Amino acid sequence: MTEPVRAAFDIETVSPQLSLDERPEFEDSRQFEMLGGAVAYDDPDGRRESVVYWRDGWGPDAELDLIETLIDALADADRMVTYNGTGFDTIHLTGRARIAGANAGRREPLDRAERLLARIDHVDLQPPANDAFGSYTSLEEALTAVGIDPAETDPTAFDHGVGSAGWATGSETPVQSKDVARLGEVYLDVVSASDEESAATGRSYTETAHRDRQFPDGTHDGVDREALEAMLTHYARADVADLFDLADARPFLPAVHEFPTCDVCLSCQLEYYSRNGSKGRSSSRGEHTSMKHHTATKHHGTTECYPAATHPTTTRHTATKSHR
Repeated sequence: MTEPVRAAFDIETVSPQLSLDERPEFEDSRQFEMLGGAVAYDDPDGRRESVVYWRDGWGPDAELDLIETLIDALADADRMVTYNGTGFDTIHLTGRARIAGANAGRREPLDRAERLLARIDHVDLQPPANDAFGSYTSLEEALTAVGIDPAETDPTAFDHGVGSAGWATGSETPVQSKDVARLGEVYLDVVSASDEESAATGRSYTETAHRDRQFPDGTHDGVDREALEAMLTHYARADVADLFDLADARPFLPAVHEFPTCDVCLSCQLEYYSRNGSKGRSSSRGEHTSMKHHTATKHHGTTECYPAATHPTTTRHTATKSHR
């Protein structure tokens, strides 16, 4: 049986419709625009490669061209691996195709996006990661939980020239997604400034755009487009580079358990799982819990409970998956 061709997929977005201190509604495509996207390939013969595409300026046609490029990149894949793809990437792939298409009078990108999502086997890794590791588990936390070191993008390694106003967190700490949203606007401003047709369309074309919003004077002075693109590309590639290994690490298990080597009585099991959830985790993200209240042993044909600290057969078990 032929193995399916897997592709990992992740998009990057900007929110020029919002002021810098506004937080977007993450399922509302009116509050986002496509900036770029990364696609990684895992061929059945074992080869892996990735490619990153960026939008070529402001305006609906540039956004639709990017969407169609990403669809083309996924054309040969049978299975698409994402992290929160059902809650973000696929929503805005079609949502932005619909909105930009209406502005540009182009229907085909939306039709193509819908056909892609109807055809491809979509595997979103975040829901099982949330079940195993916490109510909301970031990609970095999920990778760490299975023994994969998340890649980081060091902005000091790139001579990008972006001033402090172009950053949400800081220009000397690892790039975060909120930085990309702001850096992406700087990038598109710089790209559009060098393209008369794109510049003529304005910074944003949606009706809800804050037309009066501008970065402080000097933000774009000295920006090196190629270096900024290289930094953004490094970040975007890291978002898909380890998704195949993360997928192969399933089924996800809590990183640490403490269970007795002997049987556990039913009442203790019920108490334990009512406290900690079906996966042996607490409700707070990233906090490990264990069966500290009781362990059990068989005594004269019955099951009796003892405090965990006094039980002689309690052992500590770890369940992790290492990076291949």
